[in-house]
Amino acid sequence: MTSPASSAITSGVPCAVVVVPAHDESLVLPDCLAALARAVRRVDGPVDVVIVLDDCDEATAMAARAGVAAHGDTRWRVRHIDSRTVGAARAAGFAHAAWDDRTWFATTDADSRVGDDWLTTHLALAAAGADVVAGLVEPDDRQHWSTTMTELYEAHYRRVDGHGHVHGANLGFRASVYHRIGGFRSMALDEDVDLVSRASLSGAVVARTALAPVLTSVRESGRTAGGFAGFMRDLRQLADVTDGTDDTDVIAEQRTA
Repeated sequence: MTSPASSAITSGVPCAVVVVPAHDESLVLPDCLAALARAVRRVDGPVDVVIVLDDCDEATAMAARAGVAAHGDTRWRVRHIDSRTVGAARAAGFAHAAWDDRTWFATTDADSRVGDDWLTTHLALAAAGADVVAGLVEPDDRQHWSTTMTELYEAHYRRVDGHGHVHGANLGFRASVYHRIGGFRSMALDEDVDLVSRASLSGAVVARTALAPVLTSVRESGRTAGGFAGFMRDLRQLADVTDGTDDTDVIAEQRTA
């Protein structure tokens, strides 16, 4: 029986490039890279991994180097930039990547952990015709949530195919589409939403899938005012103020990057 990964490869996606931007993430980067290594091993073909250290402390740099040594090979490498802009960091990771029309680009975040089937799922969706895969995330620790917080999250985060969310932690696209639309812009916020919007406007097929969600940090303090951290802050504030009442207009579903 042919595996999803093999099917994807024989259908025209023989190579993938995965970019992981990081800024002072020494405590979580090792788990991120370990999870990514497991996903990469499931792919029947060459996969390049680029860890982009964006104005990082030495502890994060050491974690990245250790991750490459422990989990990688010559296809795993580290790049250094000094931007503190997540859009620029993702762009830097793909800037020098080898690619052709069969190559799949994917990206996740340093505070996230992909599942073993993450990359093979992207490749299978690409083989089925997707030009872009916009996946979901799952908070990694919900044990301290109140009942109200849990209910609000379930009400405002759609975990179904065709959802409206975009997350840099679970995003993939054909290299040809990426380069055609100009890649990631140097944006501190919503660089992922911007990319998917431009891809869609260009005629690319966007698969908004509930398959292979990525575990991500539930921290409510992020580097930007929005993104998933902002979405979680909004929910927390609403839970604290309303205690489960139906005043939910203040939540912007698209603020889930």
